[in-house]
Amino acid sequence: MTGRTEGEPAAETLTANILEYVSEWTPSPRRQAVYSGDPAGKAHLETAGLQVDSYSGGELKTDWVLIVGPGSDKALAPNKDAVAAFLKAGGGLLGKTKQVYRKRHRVKSKKGIAN
Repeated sequence: MTGRTEGEPAAETLTANILEYVSEWTPSPRRQAVYSGDPAGKAHLETAGLQVDSYSGGELKTDWVLIVGPGSDKALAPNKDAVAAFLKAGGGLLGKTKQVYRKRHRVKSKKGIAN
């Protein structure tokens, strides 16, 4: 105990700011997760408690988040226009494929450095 009898202006301002922020905060909208990639990746996400649908092509809704797992490039290639439109409209994308990881981190593949 410090024995203070007067208020601390900095603490009062900080408390007021925190209470204002908390009272005005709203959560972001929920998005449905759709997965493209190896079935093992989807199974892993489901084991972790996520509800995930499979993406099998076609239009993607902007309230979805597309989770891109290993092996997704073959499934997504024929739908590149739909994915591009989805991203342009504000859709969410989550994931890192092996090729992206190799390019970003300059990891050698069997043929040499990834290009």
